Amino acid sequence: MTTDNTWAALANTEVRYLTSSAVGDEYKIIVAHPMVALPPGKKAPVVYVLDANSNFGLVSDIVRGGSLAGLPHAFVVGIGYRSDGMMTAAFLKRSRDYTPTVMPEFDRSGGALAGLPDERISTGGAAAFHRFIQDELEPFIEARFPVDASDRTLVGMSLGGLFASWVLLSQPEAFERYLICSPSLWWDNDLLMRQPAIWPGRGQAVRARVFLAAGDLERDEQVRARVDAAPAAVRPLLQAFRNVQGQHLLAEHVEELAKRLGALQMPGLQVTSKIFPDESHESVYPAALSRGIGALFGPDTARPAAE
Repeated sequence: MTTDNTWAALANTEVRYLTSSAVGDEYKIIVAHPMVALPPGKKAPVVYVLDANSNFGLVSDIVRGGSLAGLPHAFVVGIGYRSDGMMTAAFLKRSRDYTPTVMPEFDRSGGALAGLPDERISTGGAAAFHRFIQDELEPFIEARFPVDASDRTLVGMSLGGLFASWVLLSQPEAFERYLICSPSLWWDNDLLMRQPAIWPGRGQAVRARVFLAAGDLERDEQVRARVDAAPAAVRPLLQAFRNVQGQHLLAEHVEELAKRLGALQMPGLQVTSKIFPDESHESVYPAALSRGIGALFGPDTARPAAE
């Protein structure tokens, strides 16, 4: 019997730290290698994962599991922060990086909501964060690992889903595949849903496959009931995640986003959406990842805009 305490580590996974001049901050970059060694000269798809502090292990396991079922072997690259967990300084930094506009009221209250009352959030940093990914992180990864620069996937959930949606709408060519779960499209009073100028033009050719997901318990009526029943200590945090009308339109926005993308009739764009029964914001991500990775990397056939 041993009493030594050691930390567990993911197999065939390494950690790098990369300082961004675009953002002015340091990122913890976690890289999971494919489960098999690639033949000489062979390159593999690369999956970039937001919120890696909490989500990296789950995503990398599902991608690796998919490769055992016939999906491509891929590198998984997690983008995280030195802070561990979510309700820490990482919450402040993700709120900065994943939001396309400044919300002063969120800046003022976000630190207290995260349990860091002396900290102030600075929102609206999505453009700088995207420059970090494109100009710094992707070249860093492509110079060190045999990844296919023409087969990049972006995975985002909640505020990470907001960032992924913003990239998809404003610069769809940035990634070949998008997995977007429960995106916080309530941000800045439903900004992305109410500003057509952000969206790509009708008929624009876009080579991308998109999987959109949310839980059926993320509809406004169900979320309101859960917020009202939540303990008083966490109720202000939950109430912050809504538009100015007080609506929590997570599932509704996913349905609308899928419908509007389909109506744009963009050649090369394949969109699949799924609302998962009996799943909430806290529980839907594993199901969305499992179904979404299969949809994005499965046979390259046309898919309906909604399921």
